[in-house]
Amino acid sequence: MNKIKNIVAVALVCVICLSLCACGIKEEDAVGTWSGTYVYNGNTFAVAFVLSADGDYAKATYKNGSFSSTEDGTWEVKGGKVVLHEDGNMGISTVYKYKGGALVNNDHEFTKQ
Repeated sequence: MNKIKNIVAVALVCVICLSLCACGIKEEDAVGTWSGTYVYNGNTFAVAFVLSADGDYAKATYKNGSFSSTEDGTWEVKGGKVVLHEDGNMGISTVYKYKGGALVNNDHEFTKQ
């Protein structure tokens, strides 16, 4: 009898852990301005993007303190992740995982402002 109780307890803990991990981010929580910096090949990049409630986004990138590029397109939350679809990028999308209150792509972290 104790063995069955232990199995049920372990199964319950597993279900709770899996449900918490699967939450991701909700669309209403993603709307807003996100920014972060990272170093790549000795260059420092500062990136900011705005996710609008209407499903559009705009992104600006600065390299070593100087303006580098902009991008815009549409965005969605899919499977608890934020997916950016750049206009004119031939179907290529950028996926951001939601970890600890930040959007993360390739170990680059962006926090909400």
